[in-house]
Amino acid sequence: MFAAATLVFAFGESLHGAIHAPLAADLAPPQLVGRYLALASLSWQAGWIAGPAIGGFFLQHDPLLLWPFAAGVNLGCAAWALALERRLPARVRISPGAGAVAAGTSG
Repeated sequence: MFAAATLVFAFGESLHGAIHAPLAADLAPPQLVGRYLALASLSWQAGWIAGPAIGGFFLQHDPLLLWPFAAGVNLGCAAWALALERRLPARVRISPGAGAVAAGTSG
């Protein structure tokens, strides 16, 4: 079970590392790229700071409540990320459209 969880975590890390910084750089106006990347990095660090405190609070009061709460937060964030794609500028949306997938081309 531990090995399976580690593989899932490693896969998620691979996706996150390949997407997070380039997306922040693509969304930034040229004169603000550094600030956007700094904020993106800060958002990553905020989770490492707040996560143990929030998780510890839940574990102290009801140990079994932490896992459904974390799953709900993750599902909510995943839905938000999927909904965000529609709001991205066309120049940074590189997902293939339905017609491109059917034709076997990208873009």
